[in-house]
Amino acid sequence: MKKKVIIGAGIVLFIAIVVILNLKRGEEKKSVEAEVVKAASIVSRVRVEGTLKAENQVGIGSDVLGRLTKILVKEGDRVEKGTLLCTIDPRTYDARLAQARAQLRASQSRLAKAELDVGRYSQLLEEKLVSEEEYEGIRTQYDIYKAQVETEEFAVREARENLNKTTLRSPIAGEIVSLNKEEGEMVVMGTIGTPGSVIMIIAERSKMFVRAMVDETEIVRVEVGQEAEVEVDAFPDTTFSGHVARIGGMPVMDASASDQAVSFPVEVALEPGVTKLYPGMSATCNIIVAKKDSVLLVPYSSLGRREVEDEEKDILFTVESGVAKLKPVTIGVTGDKEAEIEEGLSLGDTVLVGPYKTLRELKDGDRVKVELKKDKDKDKEKDKDDADRDEGDNESL
Repeated sequence: MKKKVIIGAGIVLFIAIVVILNLKRGEEKKSVEAEVVKAASIVSRVRVEGTLKAENQVGIGSDVLGRLTKILVKEGDRVEKGTLLCTIDPRTYDARLAQARAQLRASQSRLAKAELDVGRYSQLLEEKLVSEEEYEGIRTQYDIYKAQVETEEFAVREARENLNKTTLRSPIAGEIVSLNKEEGEMVVMGTIGTPGSVIMIIAERSKMFVRAMVDETEIVRVEVGQEAEVEVDAFPDTTFSGHVARIGGMPVMDASASDQAVSFPVEVALEPGVTKLYPGMSATCNIIVAKKDSVLLVPYSSLGRREVEDEEKDILFTVESGVAKLKPVTIGVTGDKEAEIEEGLSLGDTVLVGPYKTLRELKDGDRVKVELKKDKDKDKEKDKDDADRDEGDNESL
């Protein structure tokens, strides 16, 4: 009996110890970092990568087969519309034009004789000196010669046009940005399924744009006319201004992606007058899709998702008299590091921002020990300054 009493007392004592420890643990304050809610401006951006292209850019090719005899420009030259660029050996096309003209003259002579015959046989038919069949035969021969003349007139025009195509002129004003052929090389015309020779590329570099692909989840936020900040890999310390000029209406499927990503083409036009950029350069566009002033901002680290009143909501924690308060909030514009809070927060509230593991396990009503992040950052800067000063003293010794 005595043994049972001792065992029972031990169990009660064990339970009491556990309860006391849990109570003490519940009274322990969790160390957290916090920030005071501020009102400031926020900018939301869609970031995409693309390639620079000239607004007016054409590849100069040949519509006839031949050998380049003269190239009258070089890379970097500025040309105007109609400037003579190069010539192709014209001798074959000269000969074809001469041949077509000779055939036309012969057909014109036959047509002239046939016309006289028609007139003569028409008179004879009226006098009933020839039959109707004989007259129709002469008339048919005339129609055949007339059709031959029309065909050979077309052949002369075609031969003349082909001869003219042996001199290539610039269709636009711009700069020779690429020269792909040399004098003496053969050039070929393009056919269906087979590209022709690109002799050179002309571009107007004072008007450039970036062609980029925007993911389907972001394209709904992008509109024509929105401002953009453009960064070019070749100029890491320079930001160029631009705006969204065009949005493609047809999606492009990325077959190489495992999840069949869908994107839409977007063109961001740079402000005119930029001349140090070249087609083909890599660029990154930060399209400004939203901008607000004097709104309440919190860092992303303060935000989370939890079930509140049987509904999944965006939440954060504030602190009041050392106690954490869970608050559902409505998020507005999202920036690079912060988000706008439209509802659920007031200016001057103290918001918990970390550490992440602590906030993930934190509950409404938990007691917390708050360290303002601003003060912590100041301490870090002071420690760094002290370390730099000590290093300088050591170097002087």
